[in-house]
Amino acid sequence: MLRYFYCIILPFLCLIFLCTDLKGETILYRDLIDDFTLADKHHVTAEIDLTGNIDSCLGHGWSNREKNFRWAVGLESELTFFSKGESNIKMRITCRPISPREKACQTIDVYLNGVFIQKINLQKRMAKYTVPLPEKSLRKGENYLKFRYRYARRPFDYSDSNDRRNLSVAFKKIAFAPRSPATALSKEGHCVSQSTGTFLDYYYFIPQHSTLEAVISSIDHGLSAIIDIDADDCPPNRLRTGKSRSVKIALNQYAGKHVRFRFYVENTIAPENTAKQSIIVWSKITLSRPPAETKTAKPKALKNARNLDIVYIVLDAFNSRHAGLYGYHRKTTPFLNRLAGKGIVFDNFFANHPYTLASTATLMTSRYAHDHGLIKKNRKLNAALPTLPEILAENGLVSFLITRHGFISKAWDLSRGFTRVFKNKIEEAASANIDDLARIYESEYRDRQKFIYLHFIPPHAPYTPPDKYNVFIKNRPPALYASAQNLRKIKNRKIRPTKEIMASVTAQYDANILYADSLIKQVYDLLKNYGVLNKTILVITSDHGEAFLEHGELLHCTTVYDEMIHIPLIITFPESIDPGNRHIKEIGDITDITPTILDIFDIHSKHDFEGLSLLSRINGINSKKHIYAETLLTDKKCIRTLKYKYINTRELYDIENDPAETENLFEKLPVTAGYFAQQFKHYRVKTPPPENKATIDLRKVDPEIINNLKALGYIE
Repeated sequence: MLRYFYCIILPFLCLIFLCTDLKGETILYRDLIDDFTLADKHHVTAEIDLTGNIDSCLGHGWSNREKNFRWAVGLESELTFFSKGESNIKMRITCRPISPREKACQTIDVYLNGVFIQKINLQKRMAKYTVPLPEKSLRKGENYLKFRYRYARRPFDYSDSNDRRNLSVAFKKIAFAPRSPATALSKEGHCVSQSTGTFLDYYYFIPQHSTLEAVISSIDHGLSAIIDIDADDCPPNRLRTGKSRSVKIALNQYAGKHVRFRFYVENTIAPENTAKQSIIVWSKITLSRPPAETKTAKPKALKNARNLDIVYIVLDAFNSRHAGLYGYHRKTTPFLNRLAGKGIVFDNFFANHPYTLASTATLMTSRYAHDHGLIKKNRKLNAALPTLPEILAENGLVSFLITRHGFISKAWDLSRGFTRVFKNKIEEAASANIDDLARIYESEYRDRQKFIYLHFIPPHAPYTPPDKYNVFIKNRPPALYASAQNLRKIKNRKIRPTKEIMASVTAQYDANILYADSLIKQVYDLLKNYGVLNKTILVITSDHGEAFLEHGELLHCTTVYDEMIHIPLIITFPESIDPGNRHIKEIGDITDITPTILDIFDIHSKHDFEGLSLLSRINGINSKKHIYAETLLTDKKCIRTLKYKYINTRELYDIENDPAETENLFEKLPVTAGYFAQQFKHYRVKTPPPENKATIDLRKVDPEIINNLKALGYIE
């Protein structure tokens, strides 16, 4: 009895007493019923159809769905299901191994919530297997299943297939018996109806002195309404009631933490004695807090910015971790270091997509790839979205594109809206781009206010700078020349990436950064010689990063770990503006560029953007809490804050303490992980622009562009 008092009654009384500490006026900052579409709504799982769109159930170790099944990739895969905690549940799995020609018997070791429960020996064909789920290992609510396999194989090893994935088992369906009765969870007007067998989860970050209030306006006989409150490093709290009433819970102990509020219903009498579908009705669920003291920010104005030019320079595939500017052990950026002393450096700036095609489209539109449509090589930019150069033209400004990159061209619609395009061949020296810059300042546009987009290929592969920049290579010749062809062979494991080879490849990449740094100096000197530095804002950044097997991947395109998305950003202003030289810690991303440029030019656009002007952060106003990144080529998505990174493959990293992203905290911090998983929904509930159906036939693209993309490693 004493144990019951301490475990159940005392926490409840503490919640009630805490409520009395709140005095004075409060303000509503969250109406959870209004957020119903964003909440996680779970029903007791009857069946998981692996051929369906059930990615929210899947953890790591799965491929994208195919027509009749979904592959487990590698030697381990995870998924989740929901249970009322009932006994005698049997799981039925329909699956088959990768190939009937395998001599070895494929096996699956099944784990429930970390506890081994059964080994399955698979037949050679698609078959059904029954696995009883022990009651002692089954949780009420969310449960984790882990499957471990004896082996994984690549289709590439069996035939002439180009599929190099490590596949193990093809799954079709996972069913649970006994099946639960029909459940209901819906919103009508401003009320939420809920029956047993459903779970409604909200995740929020809790400010100081917050209060949760809920009103149960109707509850059927024999039901209990339950609110569970969980945080990763706090003891859980539960409120249970069987009556229509209002409740008020102080959240002082959760201030500054991510919290999950779980709403669900339980029967208190035998199910056969209740109505077929008994429900409760929540008519109010809100979060409120006392009014915060407001401090009026006084941003420093950018005086005389209306008549300035902007020169925006992209150094392709620049991983910020390899920049001396950001503390790298090699002196790869001597000029950028000097320039940083005159400007503003963003320490936490990111690409939203780790490849040029999608990233450049995001720069031009301030929209993500799932909106602008430039995902693969055979897609075109969504014609419904205006580009930055088009908006500038509408407001009387001229813009210029200088590039040697094949993707940034008319074929993919990325040159749309520019006043003039300077296109150089890939075999020409990068300095040819600088010659084109000089032509602009010798033309009739010299004294017109303008935007210039200058895209350099270095440090992008191949890592073959002029020989004088190869100062980091210890052995001559290097262990392996970092040509696009050799890098592809490493990526496809046709060349074994030994420690010596990777050290050599990294040294050549660093040399290419040193070369890129010298190109920036040439641009700076040209602007100085033409006497236009005093009227030019210089922006130096990249379109994405570059990986060197930190997480098993080489080059870019495939992941959203920091090596592929963390990029440099330096902005220098003329002395007439002088916002100071400093490092800015606040987070930003490429979606912020278009709003920033329009802000500098004092253009107020009616178009919707995902980004926010960086001028607010330069002026000391923190206006962004996280960035979103995705690579739809491999269906990887992430949300990145200064503290955490969450990846949709059930990965959570504490970036502050683990910048290399080595320790996955998903299971240790489930509430924090759930909070970020719920944030993903913000990027899907917005109304997308009209569907983009424009495609490109690569066979009809200019052969020079195709050769360009082959030289850069995009086409084999």
